[in-house]
Amino acid sequence: GRPCLTCAYETCECDGLTSHELTKRGKILTVNAERAANRWVRAEFVREWRTEFSLLAHSLPKFRWVSVTALPFQQRGRLQDVGACLPAVKAAIDGLVDRGVVPDDDARYVRSIVFHPPERGDNGLTLVVTGPKG
Repeated sequence: GRPCLTCAYETCECDGLTSHELTKRGKILTVNAERAANRWVRAEFVREWRTEFSLLAHSLPKFRWVSVTALPFQQRGRLQDVGACLPAVKAAIDGLVDRGVVPDDDARYVRSIVFHPPERGDNGLTLVVTGPKG
């Protein structure tokens, strides 16, 4: 059979899942912008977003594993491609690891990342973190 789309296991382990939303406002560094930027610009962006998501996650429980859903918001211009917010999502997940929400960001602890198309709104990113406490 097909594995569960949330936990990625043949035998679903989704009993007792809890979800939490974390939102940071600000311009998102896209994949294309990251490629064009110098390493100092990238490092500053990663530091800011990683730190902010670590602070936002202060009330989250420890999870055995998580599935992450990314919901980007863009105020103006042509809407970015689905998944273009990858650098921001990666920095945010690193912030979750820094906070101890999950021990690492490898496949044992981050089971899936789903990217939704960007929506109009104040620039920013909402992450929905779903998983079993533990």
